[in-house]
Amino acid sequence: MAEAMKVEIVSREMIKPSSPTSPELKIFKLSLIDQLHPSLFTPILLFYSTNNNSIPAANKSQHLKSSLSKYLTLFYPLAGRIKDDSSINCDDEGIVYIEAHVNCPLSGILKQPPQVEVLEPFLPGIDQSIEVITDQPLLFVQENLFTCGGIAIGLHISHKIADAATIVTFLNGWATVAADGSRGILVPNLTASSVLPPLDSTPKLPAVAIKAIASKPATRRLVFDASSIAALQAKVASSSVPNPTRVEAVTAIIWKHSTKASRLNSGFSKLSMAFQAVNIRKRIVQSLPESAVGNILGSYSVLIREKIELQSLVSSLRKGLQEFIKSWLEHFQRNDLLSAILGHVKEISGLPEQESTDFYNFSSWCKMPLYEADFGWGKPTWVAIPIKEPYNVSVIMDTRDGGGIEAWLCLSEEDIAFQEHDEELLTYATFNPSII
Repeated sequence: MAEAMKVEIVSREMIKPSSPTSPELKIFKLSLIDQLHPSLFTPILLFYSTNNNSIPAANKSQHLKSSLSKYLTLFYPLAGRIKDDSSINCDDEGIVYIEAHVNCPLSGILKQPPQVEVLEPFLPGIDQSIEVITDQPLLFVQENLFTCGGIAIGLHISHKIADAATIVTFLNGWATVAADGSRGILVPNLTASSVLPPLDSTPKLPAVAIKAIASKPATRRLVFDASSIAALQAKVASSSVPNPTRVEAVTAIIWKHSTKASRLNSGFSKLSMAFQAVNIRKRIVQSLPESAVGNILGSYSVLIREKIELQSLVSSLRKGLQEFIKSWLEHFQRNDLLSAILGHVKEISGLPEQESTDFYNFSSWCKMPLYEADFGWGKPTWVAIPIKEPYNVSVIMDTRDGGGIEAWLCLSEEDIAFQEHDEELLTYATFNPSII
């Protein structure tokens, strides 16, 4: 079924806020962390199976577009364009909305191991450049209608204004409006720049040694069920971390076996550095709620030189988080968060040449209500984050039942191929099982 699949674009239009943005809101200030963040786009796909609901398939498209237009009146920066390094012009130019028809039922996708190449046509095409493009929309949406009436909603959203928590706020807010709005609209908090004000000019960051994958990158999906995670947590527990979290356990085993694959494929024992993204809304910036829009996040790094034992990796990750919270909280209270960011970059820049160091970027979307986005025809059957990066990246999220974890890995083809036959890793995880 997947080989015969065809996605046909039937329309492309701009969706604008249903009410014009007030003149006093025309300039939206980015936060300090937004200002320093590259202008990449994050992909996400939500698949909805057919069920008995009051909205005919033919009306779903109009329903999605009208509710999106209404929600953009609250989330108006997304309908604007980047003005400069520190602000967005909220001129209601709109977001790109694409309608597509798929010549097969949704089950034809979900019953097969979902390869990234099969999922890509469900996402809107974009110019994935790290350079700021001032006339480029900040959000692209693609609605994919299957022959059975099922729908896949694909998004590319600018990381210049949205981290994972912001994406979830947007999706659930839009879904609430679409469902009928009676549950109470999720209003985005747009005050981050008042707490983390941008600089007058973006500082030139030191050159960082992080390198792109030398060979062709490959993306794979790795699934850990609840029982395997429990067994893994028991295995990695130690006197220093007696109760490791699900995220710590899964991050550690992915880091270990990615490093193992790289060292065996390269023929020598490289240094291995992990970067872990951290949502700082509650940990550092207590005044900003989860609905705060922007990149309200930081990251810390952990370096390993020789042995890669799971218990020591978990201990290092836990210690790194504790030190990160202590340092960033002190800097934030002194109104000097920039120093913490620049200090981290300088530390990374001082590492040995990139050929002898591997860098792994980890991001956790666990505990985020991704499966709560109900547009009026039920919650998603499956949510996917099909990253395709030129760097070593791992994004993990909860499975639909909340007990397991689904990891999206982007590594070199050689390292992925090694991992697919790594017996210790496969004791706890399965590569790309079907959804149903």
